Amino acid sequence: MAEPVRILLEDADGRKRAVPFAASELTVGRAPDSGLLLPDRDVSRRHARLQRSSGAVWVEDLGSSNGTRVNGERLEARRRIGPGDLVQIGSFDLAIEGVDVDAAADAAPAPPPLPGAPPPPEPSAVARLRPALVLSAARAAPGWRPVALLAAVALAAVAWFAWDLWPDVRWFLSSRTPIDLGDARAPRPAEARPNRLARVTGPLVGSVGGTAGGREARRVSGVLGTNVVVDRPAGAPPAVAFEGRLLLPSRAAGYEPFVAQLRRQGWSPGDGYVVLREGERPGDAWGRAGLALVLAGLAALNLRTLLRRRAA
Repeated sequence: MAEPVRILLEDADGRKRAVPFAASELTVGRAPDSGLLLPDRDVSRRHARLQRSSGAVWVEDLGSSNGTRVNGERLEARRRIGPGDLVQIGSFDLAIEGVDVDAAADAAPAPPPLPGAPPPPEPSAVARLRPALVLSAARAAPGWRPVALLAAVALAAVAWFAWDLWPDVRWFLSSRTPIDLGDARAPRPAEARPNRLARVTGPLVGSVGGTAGGREARRVSGVLGTNVVVDRPAGAPPAVAFEGRLLLPSRAAGYEPFVAQLRRQGWSPGDGYVVLREGERPGDAWGRAGLALVLAGLAALNLRTLLRRRAA
């Protein structure tokens, strides 16, 4: 006897169930009188229609707000579907099980058990797993694989950008109490902690204009008797105490041409130098920290997509 047609349904939480499809037409939507009720805010009240005709199953979108997708492609016209096709409506995934639709429609119900007869046997493990197996096969169809691939590529890109932004996030969250790097009489080079707020005191030696470490016009000078390079905004008033962000070595490396000029002007930092960007303080710059927060949300969404595909 031909296998009856069923709709295999999975929600966003991974719960699966099978719904018999014996009628010739079934309306799918959020309205209480829908033939297949999908209680989800992304599903329209009358979202789509499933039809059985001449041994085939057809799906049609009814002008829904978010559309209906088959194997990842948005449905533009009535389309025939079968085993191996995946229909997406809101956060629900649907697949069709069953081949001989006409036989299923004409099949008579099973007779009731005789008095005293033993209860029917429990369904086998294969029968219980069949909805999950059919949905997995649908997801393995060529139209579905690009979705998981795109999520993996997006996750890799987000991870790369997040890695680049991580130092700025740490700086944004770091202490607002400056580290004292001393002065020419008592320098404290060992106290330097990259990506932290620091303070140094002393007269400046030399002055080189440029845009290192930023787009605005800057003036780069050395602090007498220390290994500290101070990067100040152009036009800043004279001062002998400077407070700002100690740059990471990877970002301070771009100052080497300026340091070479300062050496020729008489500044002697010794074997190495650190760069202090005056005026930058933790918690002031929301831009890159906010971007990191957005990327974290995107990473969570793409990771959820990949985990759902793996669980399927």
